[in-house]
Amino acid sequence: MRRSGAHALALAALFTLGACRGGSEIDVRDAYVERAVPGTSVSAGYFDMQNHGDAAIALIGASCDAARAIELHEHVLDGDMMRMRKLDSVSIGAGERVTFAPGGRHLMIFDLDPNARSPVVIRFTFADHAPVAVEFAVRDRAGADG
Repeated sequence: MRRSGAHALALAALFTLGACRGGSEIDVRDAYVERAVPGTSVSAGYFDMQNHGDAAIALIGASCDAARAIELHEHVLDGDMMRMRKLDSVSIGAGERVTFAPGGRHLMIFDLDPNARSPVVIRFTFADHAPVAVEFAVRDRAGADG
């Protein structure tokens, strides 16, 4: 039986999403995005990423069909002020876990569709690994799923 290109693409996407739930070199857990505060156009995404592989990997970006752009960011203390800075990449050593959490590293999401419903799929890009797609819950700032 022959499969259409769209059908094959859908199967590939499902395989990639399934790889994030276990049995993959890269495991992503507790992934969620917060809706933007009314009157603003930016929101944030948080997650834990574990590298189960034998070599370091470099996370270099992320994208989502429900947002205009996504950047890797972190909060840093500069004197007595917290500032945010864009990261070009985040290195994740073999066996290492990195956390993207409020007050630290996070995804800065620009123009997330205000009508986006859980889950939204965010695709992570790496310098030295195939892309990985992950389902993110969409939450209001109070923590309720949307």
